[in-house]
Amino acid sequence: MGTNPFNLEITSDGQYVYVVNSQFFNFSGGNTVSVIETKTNRVISTIKVGTDPFTIGITS
Repeated sequence: MGTNPFNLEITSDGQYVYVVNSQFFNFSGGNTVSVIETKTNRVISTIKVGTDPFTIGITS
């Protein structure tokens, strides 16, 4: 994950956790969303997003 994880959501099947990494207050590692596979507890993807993300929502 980034150095400033801010919020998270878990998929309805419990397989993945999406963590918002904000760059609020100029912390490094922000403006991304980390995708964590719960089976392995490892980040499997990092997605660049817009400036200062704070929340995330998952729809099916």
